[in-house]
Amino acid sequence: MSDFSPAYIIKLKEKFEKDQMFTMKRDDLKKFFQCSERETDILMQMLDLDGDKTIDSHEFVCALGMLAHGTMD
Repeated sequence: MSDFSPAYIIKLKEKFEKDQMFTMKRDDLKKFFQCSERETDILMQMLDLDGDKTIDSHEFVCALGMLAHGTMD
């Protein structure tokens, strides 16, 4: 993950904004990451910034930024 440059993350964000709005619900997240129920709960708690029970493109890109660079910027 550390290979994601800020410029690459911005490109991902622009792609999500240009294309159809990306969203993942809890079951989608569990399937995508192939994780346990507990791990899925933790991911949802960490990634669902607005508490609407979905991970949208903004939240997903923020997560990539956090993983790659340690900040929401």
